[in-house]
Amino acid sequence: MRDLIREVARHPVLPNLLMIVFLVAGFFGYSNLYRETFPPINIDMITVSVVYPGASSTEVEEGVLRQIERAIKGTPEIKNIESSASEGIAFLNLELKERRSRDTKEILQDVKSKIDKITTLPKDIEKPEVQEIIATDTVYLMVLHGDAQERVLREMALDIKDELFAQGLSQVKLEGIRDYEITIEVSEEKLRAYGITLQQISQIIQQSSVNLPAGAIRTKNREYKIEIQGRIYTGKNYENLAIVTKEDGTLLRLNQIAKVHDAFVEGKSIGKFNTKRAVLFVVEKTKEEDSIEVAKQVRDYIAAKSKELPPGMKLATLADFSKNITDRIQLLIKNGWQGLLLLFLCLWLFMNLRLSFWVTIGIPISFAFTGFVLFALGSSLNMINLFGLILVLGIVVDDAIVVGENIYRRQKEGTSMMEAAVDGTSEMSWPVIAAVSTTVLAFMPLFFVAGVLGKFISVLPLVVVLTLIGSLIESLFILPAHLGHGSPTKSTSKIRQTIDASIEYVIHRLYAPVYHVVLQYRYIAISLMFVIFTMSLSLVFGGFVKYIMFPEGDALFLKAEVAFPEGTPVSYTQNATSQIENAALSLNKKDQPRLVKSVYSISGEGKENTGSVYVTLVGPEKRNLHSKDILNLWRDRVGKIDYATSAKFFNLESSPGGKDIQIFLEGGDLAELQYISQELQIMLKNYQGVYDVKSDLKPGKQEMHVALKPYGRMMGITLQNLALQIRQGFHGLEALKIQRGRDEIKVNIKYPRQYRQHIIDLERIRIRTDEGTEIPFSEIATVEIKRGVSEILRRNSQRRVEVTAKVNKTLVTPQYILKDMRKNFLALEKKYRRVKIKTEGAQSENQRVVDSLVTGFVFGILGIYVILTLIFRSYLQPMLIMTTIPLGLIGAILGHFLLGYELTMLSFFGVVALSGVVVNDSLVLIEQINNAQRKGVNVLESVQKAGPLRFRAIILTSMTTVAGVTPLLTEQSFQAQFLKPMALSLAAGLIFATVIMLFIVPCFYLALNDIRRVFHWLKTGYWPTAEQVEPASTQEQH
Repeated sequence: MRDLIREVARHPVLPNLLMIVFLVAGFFGYSNLYRETFPPINIDMITVSVVYPGASSTEVEEGVLRQIERAIKGTPEIKNIESSASEGIAFLNLELKERRSRDTKEILQDVKSKIDKITTLPKDIEKPEVQEIIATDTVYLMVLHGDAQERVLREMALDIKDELFAQGLSQVKLEGIRDYEITIEVSEEKLRAYGITLQQISQIIQQSSVNLPAGAIRTKNREYKIEIQGRIYTGKNYENLAIVTKEDGTLLRLNQIAKVHDAFVEGKSIGKFNTKRAVLFVVEKTKEEDSIEVAKQVRDYIAAKSKELPPGMKLATLADFSKNITDRIQLLIKNGWQGLLLLFLCLWLFMNLRLSFWVTIGIPISFAFTGFVLFALGSSLNMINLFGLILVLGIVVDDAIVVGENIYRRQKEGTSMMEAAVDGTSEMSWPVIAAVSTTVLAFMPLFFVAGVLGKFISVLPLVVVLTLIGSLIESLFILPAHLGHGSPTKSTSKIRQTIDASIEYVIHRLYAPVYHVVLQYRYIAISLMFVIFTMSLSLVFGGFVKYIMFPEGDALFLKAEVAFPEGTPVSYTQNATSQIENAALSLNKKDQPRLVKSVYSISGEGKENTGSVYVTLVGPEKRNLHSKDILNLWRDRVGKIDYATSAKFFNLESSPGGKDIQIFLEGGDLAELQYISQELQIMLKNYQGVYDVKSDLKPGKQEMHVALKPYGRMMGITLQNLALQIRQGFHGLEALKIQRGRDEIKVNIKYPRQYRQHIIDLERIRIRTDEGTEIPFSEIATVEIKRGVSEILRRNSQRRVEVTAKVNKTLVTPQYILKDMRKNFLALEKKYRRVKIKTEGAQSENQRVVDSLVTGFVFGILGIYVILTLIFRSYLQPMLIMTTIPLGLIGAILGHFLLGYELTMLSFFGVVALSGVVVNDSLVLIEQINNAQRKGVNVLESVQKAGPLRFRAIILTSMTTVAGVTPLLTEQSFQAQFLKPMALSLAAGLIFATVIMLFIVPCFYLALNDIRRVFHWLKTGYWPTAEQVEPASTQEQH
């Protein structure tokens, strides 16, 4: 290694060229990275959806779900099957195993093939759709709103969507608009009067509204194509369609027996923005698109289009998610230059201007290396790896500081510039390589975090590792060349001389005497350290410092959802969403800072009985209330919503840790599941701090169960024929679909709306036999009214119900509640033997993450131990160094306690970075002691000299690391609040860890030497000298 360092340092062209290549390649790499909110990942899930028009949830379960579940059961790559049956649709979510022999596309084709082979699925279902779930990245939410008729608003929205596509955007979806539909309403009286059925009308429409090619006529000179163009596109033209020829030869047209409506799909609603009718544009991006560029295109479009819109119509921004990336990039740049400045000042305080400059330059060089490698790997610049870059900012130049300080010390001793650079770098090369390797291994567990969360987090350690590798290359092969050339710098400045004198005074007059006393009374110092360590842990276990893996931070977006019983008219839902919307707008008061920026609501989207309200808040730095407090205030302002079955308010940017309490009931029948779920909800509500308790087993619409009488069978009517005729009149009979411009429009035939609103309407209809005989419904069938189920949920072929709750963690923890309820679970399982109760939620998911982290951390520790063993040629000294890792927690815990922060997953990331710094400095300190012994210095003297010799490097490392994260700790922006626990762990932990490294690690070394001497005495019977049992004293200098 020494020869390689010497050759590179003596030829400055190569290191200068390497530096330039790094910087240029890094600039190119960062400039061409796609910027997005989160990295693209594979969810490892396949969905199957089957539309079964008009079918109840029980019909969907029996006719569709069970058959598909049986068909795909046994597919080896499927881990879990989550399925749901609701009115008119079946949905299956297939969770794939992480370790599997086939890729997702092969499994998808296999699932498709198995479903296609099912021959017993209902005939009325639409073709099953099987597709892979691909994580999409929503970039922008734009709203078109104003006073306009629904048709005008819809057409304007579709025009804007086409224009956005023409601008180059590839993913634009619309919400809050209804599809067109042509509805033909024929009453039962008209059907009987003219002796015609809905089925016959449908056939006439199909035969009369066609476009068909009819061949060609070829003459000598040309060819003429024959086409029949009779497709009818508008409701008005359908009115003139001939249905029956009367006996007198006149034609009976459709408008004489039916009403034709060319309007919108029945029962759906439209969105509203700040109480005005609105359409929502959801702009997403593909993997190859840049979020910031996509958002800029939308903003530019809004600015240009707003000038062209008619009076009263406006385009507005509901949410710009690219701002999160922009803000974090700006935070990185701001903290970067501030950190660079502070770092440079710290270096200049302890060393000369020239050395400080070149060590500081190591940061952009290291970051440039990372940027180019990320580009080469096809990665993106996202919120996760930006966090990694901010994290590594504080530790990236530790190796350069160690090397630079060693070179500086040799130059001060009178060694020539080049020799000092080569010898100083060579001496520290293996310790620095080991230090970087141990830091890399400390971050390795983050590569193996389980679940979907792990796929997101895995990009974080990648940027840390790449930046550290870049820093290692810079410190070994670029820095020595810059410090080895030129003339020696003499400190003629009085300021410099004063600073150097002050540092020497601190080292030799203040630190050294205390250090020697601590070494003398080392066992007292070690005992005191473990007492402090135990006390700090008691702050956590005693609840004084709470641990929440994913805390609920301040948010920009809130949401409310309201639901009514199935079958509730959409007007009730609209009234409720208006109530919630007005309550949100009332949060803004004239004499107080503005809280709410905008409100968007939608009613009847998907189901008539559900509605949602989205609230965009002003930035946290511009308001005096936390989003959690605003949410509670909003909930209170809304008050009670009459007849609603549920109303929940939540933060749209909730943590990824899952629900606080999540209890699954599996097996048994619906009656048993409903009873147990009600019991569990009552139990949960009795705990203080538990709120939003709910079950996903909700009552459905009132269902009219029809049964065929014996007389009906005698008349030749089958249950299938009965169901078909009822379905045609009340649900509708789709005659055909037509393409009108850009819209696909269904032509439906059904009874008029006023004949589908009362129970007695069913009794009034006539059922027709194959011979054409009309029989009153009441003579051939009976009706029983029952409450149905809104949605039937299943897990791995068993019915299941989910009970969930949120927990105010300042009052109680989910762990305590679930532990306390376990005896009740056992009692319920004993009473209902077919039902199994399983607990999941945030605690379960967090435990899975923690377990994978612990497993990875164990292997990381073993890796660190192996590297240290090879460096020190000792089995015990690595253990000595590794004891500093848990001791480094002391400062992190105390920092959180004093500043009132909770320990979080981000705090853990800071501790990981802290452990790397602690191990690195301890390693260099121990290596200094060992090197002195190899030169013949006795054990005690080598330890006594090592502290003062490494004082400057250890203090510098700590100061520069703290300086790197200090701007983040003082930052007040929204992005910084999320990252502060990490910075706090690193800064506070390192301040305390500096004391450990300067005093306790040398005490550990001497204590280990004492233990070796005791064991030697026990083994041989005589008391050895300190040098006789110390491996370094018997090794030759290398």
